[in-house]
Amino acid sequence: MPDPVERGFFQEVYEVFRADGLAAAARHFVAGIGGTLKPMPDPAGLPPRAAEMIGRLNANFPVFMEHELRQFTSYVPDEAALAAVCDRLVLAAGLETRGHLPYRPAAALADRLGGKVTEFPGGHSGYTDAPEEFGQRLLEVLSSR
Repeated sequence: MPDPVERGFFQEVYEVFRADGLAAAARHFVAGIGGTLKPMPDPAGLPPRAAEMIGRLNANFPVFMEHELRQFTSYVPDEAALAAVCDRLVLAAGLETRGHLPYRPAAALADRLGGKVTEFPGGHSGYTDAPEEFGQRLLEVLSSR
């Protein structure tokens, strides 16, 4: 199911990471997904627990680039198995990513399974972009199942 163009994009991100480093790869990644990721907050303005989490995310980003991004995005879901339970699936994406890479795989899978995408507030990480609205939408979706 991964689109060959998108797979090529993730390979490009990896190659930029290997050749030019993390900052260049991150810029290439953000530009390639349509600028739909919001910048990470400044840890100095966060409570200690949240600041520690941001520190861990930043420290793990090279591992993500090296060992996770290409592997995760090349996964091909078992559509037959998903079709058997599609009445229980919620294929979701952030409203602000509509038309961009974070949204497109969910939309393609929903189309193949004869369903639709359930949109949540925010972008790729709506739970941090709009946590209250995201939580409310999540409760709505779960209570309607």
